[in-house]
Amino acid sequence: MSIRPITSTPSFKGLIVSTSDKIAVNTKHIISMKETSDIGKVQTQIYLTDKTIRTINAPLRDVLQAYLKASPNDCNIEHVKPSKF
Repeated sequence: MSIRPITSTPSFKGLIVSTSDKIAVNTKHIISMKETSDIGKVQTQIYLTDKTIRTINAPLRDVLQAYLKASPNDCNIEHVKPSKF
């Protein structure tokens, strides 16, 4: 699998946005997700095709809800809404 250079027009699928973490992730580039916890703080790590990791301060189920709404269409922009623990 190759990654397009920055100068080309990137392929786009829906977008996951976490305004509190100042992160936006194109769902087309997500390889996998994993929930982690650190001293009572639940986070979701998102692994991308360029071998980087983005961390969102929300449980995996909340990130997956946003992913499922954003991924079907390139016009979809979905905000992660962390649920109460």
